[in-house]
Amino acid sequence: MSYDVNAVIEELTSQNWANRLEAVRRIEVLGAEHSQATAPALVAILQADDSQHVRASAARVLGVLACPFSVEGLIQALDDKSPHVRLSAIWALGQIGGAAEPALLPLARFTGSQERLPGTSTNVAEVAQATITLIEQAVDAERGIVPTGEARKLSEECLAKRREAAEFLARLNGEDG
Repeated sequence: MSYDVNAVIEELTSQNWANRLEAVRRIEVLGAEHSQATAPALVAILQADDSQHVRASAARVLGVLACPFSVEGLIQALDDKSPHVRLSAIWALGQIGGAAEPALLPLARFTGSQERLPGTSTNVAEVAQATITLIEQAVDAERGIVPTGEARKLSEECLAKRREAAEFLARLNGEDG
């Protein structure tokens, strides 16, 4: 299904949170080829929307789009009052890869968190550490540094934690705002 980019961006200003959430989902369908137009609108929603579900979905979609432009907005979302938004931002930063290097220090403060993802065996600290590892590995790869066997094993463990977080976020994606 194809959507008009400008019409979808306009939907983000709807008074109805469900319409805004649907617009965020449509931006995901539009994909990365439209991210130059849609990412700034998603960052604005991430920073200012009244609904934690719309903000969390915007963060997740910014990760799916893997748009380096969104790193600063995602770093700011690490301070959001909603744990779902914070977790979505943590996950999204890992999707962006090496361009998210400025997020390493802000992410480090989550590595001591005891907050658990409901219905999982994973906690926020594990997802944050996995994201840090993923970003560091992307930076190393950009610099031509090849991971050793131990680093590859760690990477597999990190990916498993991030998959569990992604599944948790997918379940949240259908909740009310």
